[in-house]
Amino acid sequence: MPETQALLRPATWLHKFVECVYFFITLYFIIITLISYFGNYADITVRTGIANPFFIYRVAALLLSLLFSLRWHRKEHKGVFVSAKLHSLLCAVMRYFIAYEVAVYGFAKILKTQFAASYSRSDMPVGSLSGLELTWNYFGHSYTYAVILGVCQIGGAVLLMFRRTTLAGVFVLLPVMVNVVLINMFYHISAGAFTNSIIITVGLIYLLLLRWPDIKKLFFGEARHMQFKIIPVGLKLSVRLIILTLAFYNIYQYVAAAKPSAFTGKWNVESVSNNGRSVALGPWKNDFLVWRTVYMENSGRVGLSFNPYVYDLSNTNWGDYTYDPKKHHLLIIYPGFSAQSDTCVVTVSHYDGNKMQWNLTHNYDTLEYRLSKVLASE
Repeated sequence: MPETQALLRPATWLHKFVECVYFFITLYFIIITLISYFGNYADITVRTGIANPFFIYRVAALLLSLLFSLRWHRKEHKGVFVSAKLHSLLCAVMRYFIAYEVAVYGFAKILKTQFAASYSRSDMPVGSLSGLELTWNYFGHSYTYAVILGVCQIGGAVLLMFRRTTLAGVFVLLPVMVNVVLINMFYHISAGAFTNSIIITVGLIYLLLLRWPDIKKLFFGEARHMQFKIIPVGLKLSVRLIILTLAFYNIYQYVAAAKPSAFTGKWNVESVSNNGRSVALGPWKNDFLVWRTVYMENSGRVGLSFNPYVYDLSNTNWGDYTYDPKKHHLLIIYPGFSAQSDTCVVTVSHYDGNKMQWNLTHNYDTLEYRLSKVLASE
């Protein structure tokens, strides 16, 4: 029993408190599961007459964990209580609880109840998707990948249920769960899913720390096959710095080469005039000579789209652009822009950060475009 052997050394009160908390968390999830099978939350509220009975349970569980762990610690300190069996029991409860929770998510991926395809969501513009919808679309794009994730979770859960393979199970599951926590946090997944992932991850970290002396020896101990110091310390440090510097520069050179433009962003065409006469912005499919949206990317690419509603590659002309701030000329290099040349010179005026005007000549016509920038929140 490795985790129990770790706690045969004088265990802190925190060890006891954490194990008690997870015991009550396990009991809470058992109650919730039974209710989902045989009733519902509303029935419990009506029968008890308590508006939020589970909140009261959580507060009571926390208080009981605190009181019991303090009493336990005091009795152990006096030498009137041997904690090994109780530690073993509570660690086992924690391991089995985490194994169950993780396995549920694993089977959900394999049985397609998690990351399931949604035909309506697939037709939504990417920019309108929430963090949850983006996550589901991304992970649900490949069922094979979802199955691999599910198998890893189920395999880690199985390892967690055996004392001898607990540490191996933690090594399998902890990277997965840390990633889940970060996704839940930064992609704004539901509060329930985030809380559950935190509970599982903290439990795995606790099981990992129980074996800290073994882990420290494994990862930070002296490697026997590398005991001979062949390279001087100063040279090794220089080589390490050179490796990191080269890795950084390998990417930075692309960042430095791509000069940011004040025009970067999405721009809507508010009005168009041709040879001084206003052009009506009617149904876009009836007029493929009038751009309706302009996409100016950080990479120096510009997309001239005829579709005002969604990005459609078949209805967008892409090219490269450079800007001369002295002449206020925007040079668009676009294959096939006109019969004579693949280069278009646009004169930019009235630019204030949110609006600007383009003047150009196309097929002997003088065109004037008034554009307004689309804010990120729109």
